[in-house]
Amino acid sequence: MRTSTLWMLLTVMSVAACGDGSSNCSFTACGGSPVGDWQVTGACGTSTMGIGSCSGATANTHIDSASGTVSIRADMTYQVNLTTAGSFSATVPTSCVPTLTSCDQLAQALRGNGISNVACSPGVTASCNCTGKINASSVESGTWSVTGNQITTHPSGSSSSSTATFCQQANSLKVKTSNGGLLVLAK
Repeated sequence: MRTSTLWMLLTVMSVAACGDGSSNCSFTACGGSPVGDWQVTGACGTSTMGIGSCSGATANTHIDSASGTVSIRADMTYQVNLTTAGSFSATVPTSCVPTLTSCDQLAQALRGNGISNVACSPGVTASCNCTGKINASSVESGTWSVTGNQITTHPSGSSSSSTATFCQQANSLKVKTSNGGLLVLAK
Protein backbone atom coordinates (compact mmCIF):
# COMPACT_ATOMS: atom_id res chain seq x y z
CA MET A 1 0.00 0.00 0.00
CA ARG A 2 1.40 3.42 -0.99
CA THR A 3 1.51 6.05 1.74
CA SER A 4 0.73 9.65 0.85
CA THR A 5 3.95 11.54 0.08
CA LEU A 6 2.82 14.44 2.25
CA TRP A 7 2.48 12.23 5.32
CA MET A 8 5.59 10.18 4.44
CA LEU A 9 7.65 13.37 4.31
CA LEU A 10 6.15 14.48 7.60
CA THR A 11 7.41 11.24 9.10
CA VAL A 12 10.91 11.92 7.81
CA MET A 13 10.63 15.58 8.82
CA SER A 14 9.59 14.83 12.39
CA VAL A 15 12.14 16.28 14.76
CA ALA A 16 12.65 16.34 18.50
CA ALA A 17 12.68 20.12 18.39
CA CYS A 18 11.41 22.64 15.90
CA GLY A 19 14.20 22.58 13.34
CA ASP A 20 15.89 25.97 13.56
CA GLY A 21 13.69 27.01 16.49
CA SER A 22 11.74 29.63 14.55
CA SER A 23 8.49 27.64 14.23
CA ASN A 24 5.74 27.60 16.84
CA CYS A 25 5.43 23.87 17.47
CA SER A 26 2.49 23.93 19.85
CA PHE A 27 -0.51 22.08 18.46
CA THR A 28 -4.15 21.53 19.31
CA ALA A 29 -6.39 20.12 16.59
CA CYS A 30 -9.12 22.67 15.87
CA GLY A 31 -10.24 22.03 12.28
CA GLY A 32 -11.10 25.06 10.20
CA SER A 33 -10.76 25.51 6.45
CA PRO A 34 -7.49 24.21 4.99
CA VAL A 35 -8.25 25.78 1.59
CA GLY A 36 -5.49 28.03 0.31
CA ASP A 37 -1.98 28.32 -1.07
CA TRP A 38 0.39 27.65 1.82
CA GLN A 39 4.15 28.11 2.28
CA VAL A 40 6.07 25.69 4.51
CA THR A 41 7.54 27.64 7.44
CA GLY A 42 8.68 24.76 9.63
CA ALA A 43 8.46 21.16 10.74
CA CYS A 44 8.50 19.72 14.24
CA GLY A 45 7.38 16.82 16.39
CA THR A 46 8.76 13.48 17.41
CA SER A 47 8.99 10.27 15.46
CA THR A 48 10.36 6.77 15.63
CA MET A 49 10.72 6.69 11.84
CA GLY A 50 8.45 3.65 11.76
CA ILE A 51 10.55 1.54 14.14
CA GLY A 52 8.71 2.40 17.36
CA SER A 53 6.84 -0.89 17.45
CA CYS A 54 10.11 -2.75 18.03
CA SER A 55 11.22 -2.88 21.67
CA GLY A 56 14.50 -1.04 22.25
CA ALA A 57 14.54 0.78 18.92
CA THR A 58 15.11 4.53 19.00
CA ALA A 59 15.34 7.13 16.26
CA ASN A 60 15.96 10.86 16.25
CA THR A 61 15.76 13.24 13.34
CA HIS A 62 16.81 16.85 13.00
CA ILE A 63 15.60 18.97 10.11
CA ASP A 64 17.90 21.85 9.18
CA SER A 65 15.51 23.16 6.55
CA ALA A 66 11.99 22.54 5.27
CA SER A 67 10.53 24.46 2.36
CA GLY A 68 7.90 24.25 -0.32
CA THR A 69 4.24 24.77 -0.96
CA VAL A 70 0.96 23.04 -0.22
CA SER A 71 -2.04 24.10 -2.30
CA ILE A 72 -5.38 22.87 -1.02
CA ARG A 73 -8.10 23.91 -3.44
CA ALA A 74 -11.84 24.45 -2.99
CA ASP A 75 -12.47 21.95 -5.82
CA MET A 76 -11.23 19.24 -3.36
CA THR A 77 -7.84 18.75 -5.09
CA TYR A 78 -4.40 19.39 -3.62
CA GLN A 79 -0.80 19.80 -4.81
CA VAL A 80 2.25 19.34 -2.56
CA ASN A 81 5.83 20.37 -3.38
CA LEU A 82 8.13 19.78 -0.38
CA THR A 83 11.88 19.73 0.23
CA THR A 84 13.63 18.84 3.49
CA ALA A 85 17.26 18.52 4.59
CA GLY A 86 18.71 17.29 7.86
CA SER A 87 20.14 14.26 9.63
CA PHE A 88 19.04 11.22 11.62
CA SER A 89 20.41 8.73 14.11
CA ALA A 90 18.93 5.41 15.17
CA THR A 91 19.68 2.44 17.37
CA VAL A 92 18.04 -0.70 16.05
CA PRO A 93 18.18 -4.02 17.93
CA THR A 94 19.09 -6.84 15.55
CA SER A 95 15.92 -8.63 16.72
CA CYS A 96 13.92 -5.90 14.93
CA VAL A 97 15.33 -6.95 11.55
CA PRO A 98 15.86 -10.72 11.80
CA THR A 99 16.26 -11.12 8.02
CA LEU A 100 19.41 -8.98 8.02
CA THR A 101 22.71 -10.47 9.14
CA SER A 102 24.85 -7.34 9.56
CA CYS A 103 24.70 -3.63 10.33
CA ASP A 104 25.99 -2.97 6.79
CA GLN A 105 22.87 -4.68 5.43
CA LEU A 106 20.72 -2.47 7.65
CA ALA A 107 22.52 0.63 6.32
CA GLN A 108 21.78 -0.48 2.77
CA ALA A 109 18.11 -1.11 3.65
CA LEU A 110 17.78 2.41 5.12
CA ARG A 111 19.14 4.14 2.01
CA GLY A 112 16.54 5.67 -0.28
CA ASN A 113 13.33 7.64 0.23
CA GLY A 114 15.43 10.76 0.82
CA ILE A 115 17.90 9.13 3.24
CA SER A 116 21.56 8.93 2.17
CA ASN A 117 25.11 8.67 3.55
CA VAL A 118 23.89 5.96 5.93
CA ALA A 119 26.45 4.28 8.15
CA CYS A 120 25.60 1.59 10.71
CA SER A 121 28.00 0.02 13.19
CA PRO A 122 27.53 -2.69 15.79
CA GLY A 123 26.36 -1.44 19.19
CA VAL A 124 27.36 -2.71 22.63
CA THR A 125 24.39 -5.06 22.79
CA ALA A 126 22.88 -6.87 19.83
CA SER A 127 22.04 -3.66 17.98
CA CYS A 128 23.15 -1.38 15.16
CA ASN A 129 23.86 2.32 15.64
CA CYS A 130 23.05 4.22 12.44
CA THR A 131 23.44 7.79 11.20
CA GLY A 132 22.59 9.40 7.89
CA LYS A 133 21.50 12.48 5.97
CA ILE A 134 17.94 13.42 5.06
CA ASN A 135 17.50 15.17 1.74
CA ALA A 136 14.01 14.60 0.43
CA SER A 137 11.86 16.36 -2.10
CA SER A 138 8.55 15.33 -3.51
CA VAL A 139 5.65 16.49 -5.63
CA GLU A 140 2.22 14.95 -5.15
CA SER A 141 -1.33 15.75 -6.16
CA GLY A 142 -4.70 14.20 -5.46
CA THR A 143 -8.01 14.81 -3.74
CA TRP A 144 -8.80 15.63 -0.14
CA SER A 145 -11.69 15.65 2.34
CA VAL A 146 -12.26 16.97 5.85
CA THR A 147 -14.26 15.51 8.72
CA GLY A 148 -14.14 17.71 11.81
CA ASN A 149 -10.46 18.34 12.57
CA GLN A 150 -9.15 15.53 10.33
CA ILE A 151 -7.94 15.91 6.76
CA THR A 152 -7.67 12.86 4.52
CA THR A 153 -5.63 12.87 1.31
CA HIS A 154 -6.03 10.47 -1.61
CA PRO A 155 -2.95 10.64 -3.91
CA SER A 156 -3.63 10.45 -7.66
CA GLY A 157 -3.02 6.97 -9.02
CA SER A 158 -3.20 5.31 -5.61
CA SER A 159 -5.94 3.39 -3.84
CA SER A 160 -4.56 4.36 -0.41
CA SER A 161 -5.28 7.41 1.71
CA SER A 162 -3.70 9.12 4.72
CA THR A 163 -5.41 10.99 7.54
CA ALA A 164 -3.96 13.67 9.83
CA THR A 165 -5.36 16.20 12.30
CA PHE A 166 -5.11 19.91 11.53
CA CYS A 167 -5.75 23.39 12.81
CA GLN A 168 -6.30 26.41 10.57
CA GLN A 169 -6.44 29.81 12.23
CA ALA A 170 -6.19 33.06 10.23
CA ASN A 171 -3.10 32.73 7.98
CA SER A 172 -1.72 29.66 9.75
CA LEU A 173 -2.25 25.95 9.07
CA LYS A 174 -0.70 23.13 11.11
CA VAL A 175 -1.04 19.49 10.05
CA LYS A 176 -0.08 16.68 12.45
CA THR A 177 0.29 13.02 11.53
CA SER A 178 -0.49 10.13 13.85
CA ASN A 179 3.25 9.48 14.22
CA GLY A 180 3.90 12.97 15.63
CA GLY A 181 5.15 14.89 12.58
CA LEU A 182 3.92 18.48 12.44
CA LEU A 183 4.04 20.65 9.32
CA VAL A 184 3.73 24.39 9.96
CA LEU A 185 2.35 26.44 7.03
CA ALA A 186 1.49 30.10 6.43
CA LYS A 187 -0.29 32.10 3.69
